[in-house]
Amino acid sequence: MRCKIMTVSSLENSTERLKGVLALVYLLCEIVEVSGIPEDAVRGVADLLETVCRDFQADIDAAENVNREEGRTDG
Repeated sequence: MRCKIMTVSSLENSTERLKGVLALVYLLCEIVEVSGIPEDAVRGVADLLETVCRDFQADIDAAENVNREEGRTDG
């Protein structure tokens, strides 16, 4: 299996963008009653984004550990 490693800064950038999308979904949750969007759908999207953000954070932590173990500072 081939392994590709993203830089920590790339992962952090992606995480921040996902958090921005998550903030918008939370806003939709607050106005779901007047928007006509099914609440379950909005909450499902929020749960999915939270999971993706958590996975990205785990990838960032793993990349930092790999860099530290290899003595690299280019993360």
